[in-house]
Formats: sequence, structure tokens, C-alpha cells
Amino acid sequence: MREYYNGYLFAPGASDETRVYNPYSTLVCLNAKMVHHYWAHTGIPFFLPRMLAAHDCDLRDMRGVPSDQVVEDVLLPQQLAELWRHPRAGAYSALDWAKPTLAPALFQTGYLTLRQDQTTGDYFTDLPNLEVAASFVRDLLAYMLQTATLSFAHIADGCHAVLARDPDALQEAGNRLMVSLTYLEHTPAESYYQSLFHLALLALQYRADVQAEVNLHRGRPDLAVAFAREVVILELKMDDAPEAPLAQAERQAYVRRYAQQGKTALVWGVTLGRQEREILTIASRRYAADRPA
Repeated sequence: MREYYNGYLFAPGASDETRVYNPYSTLVCLNAKMVHHYWAHTGIPFFLPRMLAAHDCDLRDMRGVPSDQVVEDVLLPQQLAELWRHPRAGAYSALDWAKPTLAPALFQTGYLTLRQDQTTGDYFTDLPNLEVAASFVRDLLAYMLQTATLSFAHIADGCHAVLARDPDALQEAGNRLMVSLTYLEHTPAESYYQSLFHLALLALQYRADVQAEVNLHRGRPDLAVAFAREVVILELKMDDAPEAPLAQAERQAYVRRYAQQGKTALVWGVTLGRQEREILTIASRRYAADRPA
């Protein structure tokens, strides 16, 4: 329940230990005795994908607004912040409520919350939990692909697989996602599936740094999901031998930088079938972190 529903913090100065559960989802979950995406079914934010497209927004850019901007840029829309600093009679009636700015709209609709840096004490914006993050990514993917067949489970199950470090579960979830798309929505290219994996696993941004094509000293892994003490690296190959992705990761020393950072590494070599339009195999290899000098 904590992974799905906890994570809300509404005001700078509040303790990071006093995070709030989504009350609606929590109550429905306790009544139904089943963890599910209840909040996502309370409404469909049709405005959200269009607003993000209009702002040319990267999901990673929504995270990390620093504390000196939180109140003015997130807790209050820009126009209201100006009135907060310089109040004047009759000004509120002149506000254009039909054109919300991005950060306040995401905060006020529950897609963003506040988080505190445990080292510096500063506050920044972040996605609150898996229910919100997976719903957000599902809506974005459905908008981009112009499809109504994507479900919350298609995104959340893949994220759960990475959180559990379970490549078999990722293969199963990834294939369910691919089967949900029609043949008209598939592009038989490695880059297409890399983008699909990247977008789906961006829901983990609330827990990890998710990056595609990370520039390392010898090459670029297709996808890296970096947690505090561990990194999951995905290398994709189309119509290739099952051992080919791991061989490339080994040859190009993808894990070396992360090992020097004190992270253990899991490399998952994913082979895809052009005709099958699904994941054929996922091979896994674990690497230890470097020991401190």
C-alpha cells in the first residue's frame, strides 16, 4: 500500500516523516481488500497530455523544482504569486482561469507533490507514488500512440518487475503491453521498443533515475534505471542471439561507472522478435560494486 498510495507532502516546513496517503485509494483498498489503481479511475485528465505537449515537457523536468521556487511556482500559479506579492483591488476577477500553468496544474491535480532532500533539507517537486506515476505514463503513452487499449496494469506490472529485480516478470509484463497494441501501432525496429520500454519505466522516476542512451566511456546502454545502491541496465537486440545483449554490455563495460559509484549492477539482455513483435528472452547478469579504497 505504501508503494501505491503514500507519498504526499503539501507544504515546505512539514516533516518528511508526515507523508499523507491518498485517502480515496486507501479507503477503497481497505474496503475491497485489494491493491488497485482506484484514484486513476476517478477522472480522465484529458487536458494533461495536451498541456505537456504544448510545454514540450520532459517528465524528468517536472521533478526537482528547488525550494526557493516551490511556493511561487508550484503552490501558487504564476499569476496568483504575483498578486500575493503585489495585491491590488479587482485583480482576481481578471485572471485567466482557462489557461493554467503547468507546475501548479500538476500539483493541484495530485500528479506532483513535495519531497525533502535528506542531505540539504531543501524541498523539491516529485511524483508521489506508483499509482500516480503509472497512471500518468499510461495517459501519456495512450495519447502519443492514439490508442485506448493501454491499461494501468500494463505500466505498473513492468515497474513492479524492475522494483522486484525480476526479469521473468518484466518479460511477461512487456509482452502484455505489446499485445495490447495493434499491428498498426507497432514499428518493427529496435529503437521503437527502446522508446516503449523507456516511456513505460519512466513511471519509476519517483524512486529512481531513468535514462535512455546513457553516455558512458565506451558506449551507451539502451536504458538504465539507477536506484540509490543499485542500477538495472537494459540492453535490447532485435532478431539476435540471446547472449548478444549481455556480450555487448560486457564488451563496452556498461557497469564500470556504476561500480565505481558503489552500486551493484543488474544487466538484463533483452532479445526481441521482429515477426513475433514480442520479447523472446531476457538474460540476466549481476555485477558487484567496487570496494572503497
